[in-house]
Amino acid sequence: MKSPQAVFDELCIFLFEKVHALNFSKKGRTKFVRKCAVGTACVNIRKSVTTTKDKITFTVELNIFIDALDWINRNSENYWQKNQPDIQFRFYKFSPNGSWTDDWWQISNEIDGKSFADQISTDFLENFEKYVKTFESADATLKLWLSHINSKNASPMRKIEYAGLLYGFNKKTEGEIFLEKLLPSIKDDRERKLVVRYIEKFSKRFY
Repeated sequence: MKSPQAVFDELCIFLFEKVHALNFSKKGRTKFVRKCAVGTACVNIRKSVTTTKDKITFTVELNIFIDALDWINRNSENYWQKNQPDIQFRFYKFSPNGSWTDDWWQISNEIDGKSFADQISTDFLENFEKYVKTFESADATLKLWLSHINSKNASPMRKIEYAGLLYGFNKKTEGEIFLEKLLPSIKDDRERKLVVRYIEKFSKRFY
């Protein structure tokens, strides 16, 4: 029986072979990257801090960095280390009835490497391409952000990002209208100051 680390190493190679077919290239043993229409998509196979010699716990993340939001959120020179992604998907294990069960996998001494790779193939790869394709379209990206800002707990910063996407995707008029409506809807003084500060940034950036 192979060690957990040996199975993990084989899994990294297996996943890269699959995402390479979608034009991802390596940025390290567990990181793969590709350009998409609206920015950069990065796959990260990340170990948990609870990982031990006998049991590796890990998750698979798809991190999206959107070019139109670079001026709002980050220094784009080193997005791997210095910045949070604009959006992150973690890929879940799927139960037989199709529901999501967890977003962490475990490799122990009892795991059979081949069957484990087959499980990852089912749980992850069948759902991977559709997420990447979202960011091949500005309209699909805007639709996704709109679903975020329409949620009950949407933050002012998320709404500012939506305006940034509108401006960045050459929908300046829609962005102006959105910002005009946003400020009166914010009641908290600190949040209002944040919105005002970013409206000034929009003015400097796009006018």
